[in-house]
Amino acid sequence: MSDPATYTVGWICAIPTESVAARQFLDEEHDPPIHVSPNDNNVYTLGRISQHRVVIAVLPKGEYGITSAASVARDMLHSFPNVRIGLMVGIGGGAPSKKHDIRLGDVVVSSPQDGRGGVLQYDYGKAIQGHGFQHSGFLNQPQPLLRAAVGDLEGRYLTDGNQIHENIQSILAKKKKMKRLFQRPELSTDRLYLSTFVHTDSDKSCEEICNGDEGFEVDHCERLVKRNERSDDEDSPAVHYGLIASANTLMKNAEIRDSLAEAHGVLCFEMEAAGLMNHFPCLVIRGICDYSDSHKNKDWQGYAAMAAAAYARDLLGRIPPTRIEAEKRLSEILSTFEEKLNGISVATQETNHVVKNSHVEHRRDKINAWLSPPDPSTNYNKALKQRHEGSGQWFLQKQEYSDWKTERNSFLWLHGIPGCGKTVLSSTIVEDLQKTAACSPLYFYFDFNDTSKQSLENAVRSLIVQLYGKRSDIQRHIDSLYSSCENGARQPSIDLLCKTFQDMVQQAGEVWIIIDALDECQTRKGHSAEGLLSWIESIRSSQERNVHILATSRPEQDIKSATERWARKKDIIPIQSDLVAEDIRAYIHTRVKEHDGLSRWKTRPDVQGEIESALTQKAHGMFRWVSCQLDVLENCLDYSGLSEALSSLPETLDETYARILENIPASPVKALLDKDADVNAQGGLYGNALQAASSRGHEKMVQMLLDKGADVNAQGGRYGNALQAASSEGHERVVQMLLDKNADVNAQDEEYGNALYAASSEGYEKVVQMLLDKGADVNAQGGEYGNALQATSSRGYEKVVQMLLDKGADVNAQSRYYGNALYAASSRGHEKVVQILLRDKAAKRSASQARIGGTKEGVVAKKPKAADAGLPSTHVGAEEESVNVNKDD
Repeated sequence: MSDPATYTVGWICAIPTESVAARQFLDEEHDPPIHVSPNDNNVYTLGRISQHRVVIAVLPKGEYGITSAASVARDMLHSFPNVRIGLMVGIGGGAPSKKHDIRLGDVVVSSPQDGRGGVLQYDYGKAIQGHGFQHSGFLNQPQPLLRAAVGDLEGRYLTDGNQIHENIQSILAKKKKMKRLFQRPELSTDRLYLSTFVHTDSDKSCEEICNGDEGFEVDHCERLVKRNERSDDEDSPAVHYGLIASANTLMKNAEIRDSLAEAHGVLCFEMEAAGLMNHFPCLVIRGICDYSDSHKNKDWQGYAAMAAAAYARDLLGRIPPTRIEAEKRLSEILSTFEEKLNGISVATQETNHVVKNSHVEHRRDKINAWLSPPDPSTNYNKALKQRHEGSGQWFLQKQEYSDWKTERNSFLWLHGIPGCGKTVLSSTIVEDLQKTAACSPLYFYFDFNDTSKQSLENAVRSLIVQLYGKRSDIQRHIDSLYSSCENGARQPSIDLLCKTFQDMVQQAGEVWIIIDALDECQTRKGHSAEGLLSWIESIRSSQERNVHILATSRPEQDIKSATERWARKKDIIPIQSDLVAEDIRAYIHTRVKEHDGLSRWKTRPDVQGEIESALTQKAHGMFRWVSCQLDVLENCLDYSGLSEALSSLPETLDETYARILENIPASPVKALLDKDADVNAQGGLYGNALQAASSRGHEKMVQMLLDKGADVNAQGGRYGNALQAASSEGHERVVQMLLDKNADVNAQDEEYGNALYAASSEGYEKVVQMLLDKGADVNAQGGEYGNALQATSSRGYEKVVQMLLDKGADVNAQSRYYGNALYAASSRGHEKVVQILLRDKAAKRSASQARIGGTKEGVVAKKPKAADAGLPSTHVGAEEESVNVNKDD
């Protein structure tokens, strides 16, 4: 057994591969020590190199970093009290640059630069506002004896070259079993990728995903840094001298690597030396096994470890034993080491957190700048500011909401009239989820006042960036997307964005998403990837994901139809006036009692009560209506004016808006038009000003725009054109104004088809008649349901159905959605409409037969069965019956 007191050189390795390499360069190996300190957890290899007795220790398997290295050094010094010089020998990641041609298999030796130590603890320092993170962790230098030996060996290598590769080959020739892991790999595998090119899939090798179509033809790979082969008169491996960067985390970011290399001259990155330098002064020797980037692999680890050990052996051969004996024992500074060990650990953790956050924020800022998503938090904060305390509790306490939060792939659609508080409720739900959900929710607000918040693409961009910031484990999906788009040089398609988001959601495990105001999205229709409603369906339909989606909107027909196709009935919740009545009552009370604008009535509780009563009675579930009335009432300076305003409250929001517009002195619209503003300028949710005014029924505004030359047939926007907008909302007088200006009654649009389709689908009889009188094509095809007859049949508007049939509507006309009008009516359970259609179908068939071969006595025709009409029999309950059609009638 060996006496620990006779060993003077301490050699520390981080991983078994390094200790195996170290053993091969011992001139002789000794027996284990006869005793060690009782609390020493290390296992030692003892031996001799040249005339020096060396003790080798390796970190416990699976442990890395500063603290682990410090613990191994502490135990070594307890058991081997006469160790006087220390070596940290093993592998590291290179930081090549134009100045330093570092390659795999080379050796880097820590060497003081500019009067500072040869090791930089790069996660130690301080953050100063405006100056970033300032590194202050330059650590102690090794003893002068070691530094002198390094200089001496460097000079010999310069004149004679090093024999590192030859010495390794000599050992491997004797120990052939070691060749597989420790011989030098083919030089073609030494690939240095551009720092901007990221290895995106840790489960696949660079050969599979990083070499492009060229495979191993690396000279043609644009992703690689071009480097010339080393000449015969250059050492290979080469030895470099300079700064080694150490931290508790593995460096796998080429951009940060290059930044530190440029700022401090770093040549190599590793994870243990910072735990030793100030308390176990040692020389750090690292064989380069990778380039400290995302393309790490283990192919070069064995050879790099051998190269570092070979250099360490050459170094010890240049130091006389008597010089080591004269050095101070490292155990004498052990007490200081133990006192500061905990401080190092705490400081490292804190600064690690700062540096990690800095790196994450840098990457997040880059992704955010690339995707440029709109910020939904502005809508969220605005809605919360408008919210009255306690609002929305009626919904948060509902069982449907509780079930939605926990059921797998759950969905809720909350719909309500304009101004009923949907956006405020959405924000209340987001706030509740932030307090109660396992992961804070994602959210987006469509907004017709903000063009950047009116498309599915921008919504997905926003949701991606939100999820990217919440979960570090799914960031690789965005990194992959970024790389596939030439590192941000081009923008991703909507298909790529949607797929990336779905991949992120799938890995995230469970996600809650709130989407407000579906009706304000301009790309909600259609069945392609660009359709918002189809996208929502696809997100929640996959069993591989667990996503909870809650959406709000007005009860627009296209949203209703699309949602009812796949959502359960209980998942569709109308926001009824009685549900929000208490919230509105509380809001009115607070505004009247506490708001400065109505403070003049504080001494008149009777008047305050009158205001509250009048507004409560006429609110009908409309928060926005109440808010507008209160704004108006604030301008009533005496009771007479207040009383008049209360007695003439408008009934609807549209009427409210109209009054507000009428009461604006020197209308801004007129002022703009008088200054030659383009009356036909395109943009916004409604496409142009005329369509916006027509959809709201603002007659004076419509007339003003028409008088200024507005194009009555301008296409675009939400409704397609002004006539379709007015027809869809039933504004009869505006429809007439547009028709009088020769609006094209048959102009087509993808969603609303045409004006007749729009009016028919909503059951506006007078508007339908006006359009028919103007020659509207009753059989024009277009719109979601195919034609006007199918649209109104699906909604059950009997009178409109009859009006269209009377004008010659084709009861058998086909479309992609319901097939025909009879199918549309029967599938929605509108029995009376079914009867009307069947009678018309039979009548026309009989009339046709009568024209071909009828008799004076007439023809008895049978009403077709459901199957004859192309319907499943369950859709029509009417029995077959006879219809007498006399040709004289």
